Amino acid sequence: MLKAQAAYEKALELNPKLMEVRVYMANLLTDTGRAEQAVPLMRDVLAQNPGYAEAHWELGYAYRFGGMLREAAIESENARQNNPSVKINSSAMNAYLYLGEYDKFMQSLPSSNSVYVLFYHGFGEYHLGHLAQATRDFDRAYELEPALLPANVGKALSYAIRGDTAKGRAILQSTESQIVERGVGDAESLCKVAQAHAVLGDRASAILMLHRTIEGGFFPYPYFERDPLLNNIRKEPEFEMLMKERAKGTSDLGSSSFSAPARALTAAQYSLPPYHTARLQRFCKKSQKNLASVEFSRNLTTAN
Repeated sequence: MLKAQAAYEKALELNPKLMEVRVYMANLLTDTGRAEQAVPLMRDVLAQNPGYAEAHWELGYAYRFGGMLREAAIESENARQNNPSVKINSSAMNAYLYLGEYDKFMQSLPSSNSVYVLFYHGFGEYHLGHLAQATRDFDRAYELEPALLPANVGKALSYAIRGDTAKGRAILQSTESQIVERGVGDAESLCKVAQAHAVLGDRASAILMLHRTIEGGFFPYPYFERDPLLNNIRKEPEFEMLMKERAKGTSDLGSSSFSAPARALTAAQYSLPPYHTARLQRFCKKSQKNLASVEFSRNLTTAN
């Protein structure tokens, strides 16, 4: 990540007008928990080129990470209107899913057999309660690319639908090992792992992964508050603690300025104070999770 950022910064130093490089930089910033830096970067690009689809998409991506879901949906629509093929097989209009507008989300998905699209089609069906179709999509995605994280999450949810909790938890444990080995830092994808843990009833693992998700910069607060996949942990004090800690300073994200500390999506806001980490450790013990789980959480936190 650091090498990529250095390369982008060098390219922009040589030519500050390289819009494509600025888009890449914005994507990197969002992925590394710095959406507050990505937003003004993309706004500046769009002020110079209002029809630049990739910039609309990346602005929507940053908004989505910060919980500005309606704005994220608008920007993703703007992107597809300017270029219908932008991110067509590698990304989805997740803001509609997080807003609870499941039909719009399903309609926005392309007709494709890519693993990514198959997973999200199944994920949308799952939210709609269409469990048979969700199972088919999840299983197909796993058959195509069993090594991919979304495919593993989908397969775990497929096992949950069938009532095979043991196999679902086993595949998530394997997925977590791969996350550590590969240094996966995609916070939005980690959120899906947390959701699958919650569905399968592993509350401690769900809380730990949600902690990592928020530390990674992904915090669509309205979605977390109503997401049906998190129902099993929503009443846990640790869940409430995570929501309250991260919600501080995010009440005015719609402001045109992202520079004020109270509005910034800074990395520091993703970290829990030491006493909260201790509470998470105690929660693990209560749930018969050994200290290796806590160490796993720490490893994830420092993966990138």
